[in-house]
Amino acid sequence: MWHRNSWNVVIAAALLSTTACTGSTKVTAAEPEPKAVARITIEQLRMGGYVLYMRHTSKDQSKTEEKDREDFDNCSWQNDLTEIGRGEAKQLGEIFSELGIPIADVLSSPYCRCINTARLAFGQSVKRVAALRSTDGVSSNEKMKGLQDELDRLLNTPPPTGKNTVIVGHSTNLKKVTGILPEEAPEGSTTIFLPHPGSQWQCFQTILLKGWKIEK
Repeated sequence: MWHRNSWNVVIAAALLSTTACTGSTKVTAAEPEPKAVARITIEQLRMGGYVLYMRHTSKDQSKTEEKDREDFDNCSWQNDLTEIGRGEAKQLGEIFSELGIPIADVLSSPYCRCINTARLAFGQSVKRVAALRSTDGVSSNEKMKGLQDELDRLLNTPPPTGKNTVIVGHSTNLKKVTGILPEEAPEGSTTIFLPHPGSQWQCFQTILLKGWKIEK
């Protein structure tokens, strides 16, 4: 267990400086103009006001998941977390707790790997949001567009004053809404957004799981 009084907390240099947010689903150009990626400090996160999009941690990859299934409580057909992934999720929870980053709502895709990441990191008070399901898991373009629009809305929804919102989801959804590629936001990473209601959210950097660093 880390102790804040005896350790200095920093974000390591393993930030993905190449990550660029290209805008929302309203952008229709094949190659939209990337937005500049801003930087953020731990002190700003402690003040709240941000939406933190967290990819689930390391998952099993042995199954081909069927599209359009709705029985998300049944984990047997899904690629759930590996034991390594379960440990990574617990580690994320410890990091957020030790850094003193205040969290209000924790929203999750209904897939088992996302629900379990959220619960292992932040406890049982997780809100399962059907519209956060993987865009790869639907075959209808209309349904896919609805999922993209809902994530775009959630990224631009301010959390309660002094708190942050966590969304645990998938790389495919993040890519379609922001342009961030899966390799730029790997499993266990956190991408930070600042909502601007009536306008467009602002994208900050993506922090790798190993990018949260505790130094003596």
